[in-house]
Amino acid sequence: MTRFTIEPPFAPFIRSDLIVLQRNTHGMILLGAHSAATGTALSTLANTSQQLVSEAMKNMEDSRSEKSSLCSSGSASLLDRELECHEMRIERRRLVKAGFIDEARQFDPKIEFFRVQKIKAKERKERDLLESKIKSLKMRQVKLIQELKVKQKAEREQVEAASMKSKVVLVQRHQADFEQVLEKIMIGGSEHGRGTNYPRFKPTFEAKRNYENAEALRAKERFKEAVKYEKKAKKLDKAEEASWFEKYLHATVGDHPNSVIAQVLVKYQRSVEQHDRNLDVSNTSS
Repeated sequence: MTRFTIEPPFAPFIRSDLIVLQRNTHGMILLGAHSAATGTALSTLANTSQQLVSEAMKNMEDSRSEKSSLCSSGSASLLDRELECHEMRIERRRLVKAGFIDEARQFDPKIEFFRVQKIKAKERKERDLLESKIKSLKMRQVKLIQELKVKQKAEREQVEAASMKSKVVLVQRHQADFEQVLEKIMIGGSEHGRGTNYPRFKPTFEAKRNYENAEALRAKERFKEAVKYEKKAKKLDKAEEASWFEKYLHATVGDHPNSVIAQVLVKYQRSVEQHDRNLDVSNTSS
C-alpha cells in the first residue's frame, strides 16, 4: 500500500479526509474484500487528496488576489510586497517538498513579478535619491556662488579703498615734492642758480673789466670816472643776467619735455600708473 506524506499547510485537510476514508474502508478490509476493491479505495484516496490540495491552493489564490491587485496598482507599500513575496516563496518550497511541482510552478510568475517590481522600486528610489542629491548640490552651489560673490565684492571694495587711500598718499607725497622742487627753482633763480644743477650766473669779461677799472679809479679818487665805469658794468650785468634768467626758466619750468618740471611730472605720472597696474593685478589674482 502506497503512503502519502504531505507537509503543512495542507496536512490537516488531508489527514482528516484520510481518517474518514480509512473509517469507510476499514469495514471492507475486515470483511476481506477483494483486492480490486482495495485498489479502488486507494484510487479514491489519491483523487480526494488531489482535490483537497487544489481547493487549498484556490483558497490561497483567492486570499491573495486582493493583495496582488494592490501591488499591481502600486498602492501597496514595499514592506507588504516583501511580506507577500516571502510568503509565496515559503508556500512554493512547501509544495515542492510535498511533491506538487506543477502547483509550485504556478507561483513563479507572481514571484518573478514581485522581483521585477522590487528591482524597479529600488531603481526608482536610487534615482529619486540621486535627483535629490543633485538638487541639493545645485542649491548648495548657488549658495556658495552667492556667498563667494558677496565675499569677492567686499574684498574688492576693501582693496579699492586701501588702494585709493595709498593713491591719495602717493599724490600728496608728489604734491609736497613738487612744491619743494618749485621752491628750489625759485631760490635758484633769485640766487643765480645756487643749489641747482643749472650753471650759475657769472658776469662777462667786459663787465668784470669795467668793475676793475671803477675800483682802480676810486682808489685814485677819480670818483666821477669810477661811477661811469661802474654804471657801464652794471648795465652789462643786468642784460646778461636777464638773458641768463630767461634761459634758466626755460630749462627749469619751460614747456618742453626736457625741462625740470616736465621730467618731474612724468616721473609722478609713471608712479601713479604703476600703482594702478599693481591694483589691477591684485584684483585679477583675487
